[in-house]
Amino acid sequence: MGLRILLVEDDPNIRMIAKTSLTFGNDFEVDEAEDGGKALEILRQSPDRYDMVLMDVMMPNVDGLEALTRIKNDPALKHIPVVMLTAMAQKADIEKSIALGADGYIEKPFDPVELPKTVMSIYRRIQSERANG
Repeated sequence: MGLRILLVEDDPNIRMIAKTSLTFGNDFEVDEAEDGGKALEILRQSPDRYDMVLMDVMMPNVDGLEALTRIKNDPALKHIPVVMLTAMAQKADIEKSIALGADGYIEKPFDPVELPKTVMSIYRRIQSERANG
């Protein structure tokens, strides 16, 4: 079994492209949420189900930065790596996400062919960092 990913994206077209990119020809299992509030509900129901959360920043209701903060402040969820998937790629935006606990950053628009490789690369880096303390 490959990575189990929760994809959090409010745009249904981007969500479909990302999910297809991650699942087609790859051993990834991808569940979806349309905003940070729904993502938190899903994660709280099964805190050990996911290997990674891929999350947009700009979303209605609970945005990605707020959801990231809640995940990283929740003892049951903080172990889940969160990678921001967003068009907000200014240096200040990246630094803010990292300061709030993001484990990585993927810029939109992303290359659908490269997305699975990028996700795997980030996941391996995170696992290596955790193993080495």
